[in-house]
Amino acid sequence: MIRFVCRFVGLLSLTAAAAALGYDGATSVFARSMYVSSVGSVWENIPRSWLAALQPAVERLALLWCDVLQPYFLKQPVWLVLGIVGAILLWAKEEATDRTRERLRQSLR
Repeated sequence: MIRFVCRFVGLLSLTAAAAALGYDGATSVFARSMYVSSVGSVWENIPRSWLAALQPAVERLALLWCDVLQPYFLKQPVWLVLGIVGAILLWAKEEATDRTRERLRQSLR
């Protein structure tokens, strides 16, 4: 079940990264200048009701968020962040699959 979730969210994230890269490319062509949408600019467009639902989880990570993530994370391109998250989730799924196969081999011996 967890492999399915990792695979689904990873592929969804990679698809969103490709869409964000395509959007940035199209916007750059039409604007005749380089345009890269940052995570911070996308974060500002999230409806306030969704952010209120996420607030308890963010409050737990407040120290990490304020000191480490916010200065660096919000300035990164959206397609890069989504691509990295998707790749990590797909890699984690593969690692879990390899470990599961190895455990199955050990149990059959």
